[in-house]
Amino acid sequence: MTRIPVRASDVIIGEPLPWAVYDDRGVMLLRQGHVVRSSLQLRRLIERGAWHEPPEEEEESAGKGKLRGGARREREPFTRLSILIPRIRRMHQSIYELAKGSDKELESVAERLIQLVRDDREAMLAAINLIRDFEYSARHAAFTALLSAIMADEMNLSWRQRQGVVVAALTQNVGFFEDHDRFATSVGVLDEESRVKLRAHPNTSAEKVLSCGIDDPFILGAIREHHERYDGKGYPRELSGTAISQGGRILTLADHFVAMTSPRAYRQGLHPVVALRQIFLLSGRVGDPEMTQAFVAAVGVNPPGCCVYLDTGEQGMVVRRGAEASQPLVAVVKKAHDMGRQKTERFLQAVECSERNSRVTGPAPSMVASFQDLEYLWMENPPRLTV
Repeated sequence: MTRIPVRASDVIIGEPLPWAVYDDRGVMLLRQGHVVRSSLQLRRLIERGAWHEPPEEEEESAGKGKLRGGARREREPFTRLSILIPRIRRMHQSIYELAKGSDKELESVAERLIQLVRDDREAMLAAINLIRDFEYSARHAAFTALLSAIMADEMNLSWRQRQGVVVAALTQNVGFFEDHDRFATSVGVLDEESRVKLRAHPNTSAEKVLSCGIDDPFILGAIREHHERYDGKGYPRELSGTAISQGGRILTLADHFVAMTSPRAYRQGLHPVVALRQIFLLSGRVGDPEMTQAFVAAVGVNPPGCCVYLDTGEQGMVVRRGAEASQPLVAVVKKAHDMGRQKTERFLQAVECSERNSRVTGPAPSMVASFQDLEYLWMENPPRLTV
């Protein structure tokens, strides 16, 4: 009998278990279909050394050699996110068309994104800074939702608020679903009709979500107010200060960071370190000052996925933050490999700057890394604390 250890990434809080869970003596702890209700319950389960048997379909596929790299490969953080982003795109279309069941699908996607952050926050921050595949609208929604979940953790929000702000982030632009990608890739100035749609989309997005059966005031308020500014110069209602809902103020910061770091047809995306500096300098104008401090703390001065120079003269990518902002865990570039138009970086094993007595001296040009490189780096350098 094959035993597979239960990991945090295998279990989705609030959803039925796909298999029974046993202790190290083979005694069943939880039946298949049992719902784990909290991260505390999950942590205690893992600490007991819980395990499960492989599902029959995985055994059959493995026997036929169809699961290249093993079933575990499908559960790595970047792969799991890459499966979710196209699903977000389909979900947007369903909500826009008011398809039946859109509300349930929205809640399911939100819970999976929250789980990804819970499993490996550093990897998700890296994904926001590194992944540039997929349509802009779906990618933007996923990254804003991830940042909102991270902010909710930093601010110790309740489960209802955490889920609500992630649902709002996923749907804040659904009101102009058909135009969002076109707007993002447009090089010229938008015409009057497009500008009207753009300024109206917070309200039209909220109406779409409401029509799908989600009437939570926290969610709808966050969607309607995600383009308001703390100084009152936002839209559509020119609200200011704490007149903007808590969810709206969180989304303003998350949306702003993702927009600044994402490349467009007419400009490159800002380096994450530069974008964070701008967000900090705009504190009190765009973002709530207290929330801005929490945002910078949550993302980090040198966030995972950003490229940096070290005082050794080396260049690398931050994998995980360290106790000091200038001494993270960095994957140092061994060599750059040119393959036609694509340049793929090759990394040495990640090194702790503190152990080598080296420091980050500043931002470096962004690098290209394949999904395989990212999966390898994060698999070889797992989270220090599993929750």
